[in-house]
Amino acid sequence: MLFNCYFVTIILKLTIFYIFILIKSAYELDTKKSELLAHLFISRNLTLKFELLQKNGTEANLFSISERDSNKYFRISTSTIKKTILLEFISNIDVGRVKRLEILSQSLEDYSNFHLFHIIFNGPWLTIAEDCKQLIKIQEDLNDHLMYEMQIDSLITTIGENYAEGKKIKNNENNNSPNIVLREFTADIAIPLEMQCPKLQIRSERDERTSEISEIYQKMLEINLKFSQIEQQIYQIEMHQRGCPILDNSGKTTIIASGSLVQNYTECSECHCDYEGNLYCKSIGCPFLNCAYPLPPLPGQCCPQCGKRCLFNGRFLRKWRTLFAKDLHLLSL
Repeated sequence: MLFNCYFVTIILKLTIFYIFILIKSAYELDTKKSELLAHLFISRNLTLKFELLQKNGTEANLFSISERDSNKYFRISTSTIKKTILLEFISNIDVGRVKRLEILSQSLEDYSNFHLFHIIFNGPWLTIAEDCKQLIKIQEDLNDHLMYEMQIDSLITTIGENYAEGKKIKNNENNNSPNIVLREFTADIAIPLEMQCPKLQIRSERDERTSEISEIYQKMLEINLKFSQIEQQIYQIEMHQRGCPILDNSGKTTIIASGSLVQNYTECSECHCDYEGNLYCKSIGCPFLNCAYPLPPLPGQCCPQCGKRCLFNGRFLRKWRTLFAKDLHLLSL
């Protein structure tokens, strides 16, 4: 059978050095090559390699497999707007069924140099790499349903075409310049990326996850700190809003603010309300009096006081002090 070629290397290296990705200049493989390539795609034994330079702010198709009536089954596109590579698997039988895989690409941020992309279907594995740096290697079944739909003898393989004319950003200096320049395209059987890239850089998922966990942990610490600050603010507000119930001089219950001290001179007591809403009451403390005969408290007062002094014979005498004759004799000495 024509397609019994699993171990036959099929290299479709283009002889055109530059291919401008425009609708009028999209490169279409001949029927035989399209059939061979589609067979490798269906059997998941395919390596696609692109070396390209793409303009800033554009989206373009790199590769597509479609029927003669232009219904697409598979498409690879790149975007320097979102900096992504997009793989789309489209079912024409189950209308609206489209499986997409979108991968971020740092190379698409560089608009001045060519970059090499590998897309490898190898059994259940799909590998995508840029400049021999592995972006992703996963087990997937994105194109399983297509093997039942695709009729190999009626397929067209297209390399390059406009992706979205409305999104294309024209160059003010040269409006006819292409969105993308493709220097090389190669289709081959599935060759492990390690064999194609001697200096392969594999992105460590463990390191990435560790880094992500560290970032998440740091963000959690920041969030916890903010919550603690908010809780402290709420606590301060609650403290100011709290108070203690107390009976005033008229016998009515009033609320005194937290942290305040209220004195009742009728009952000679003072009450303190703490920040937890607890009320502590005690007798009013009276200062020490340095006088021999303190005066008793007057109405409305709770503490005794020293009386006024009288000047007698050059000496100050306390008020209410009783003098006898002998005292006068002593005072005169």
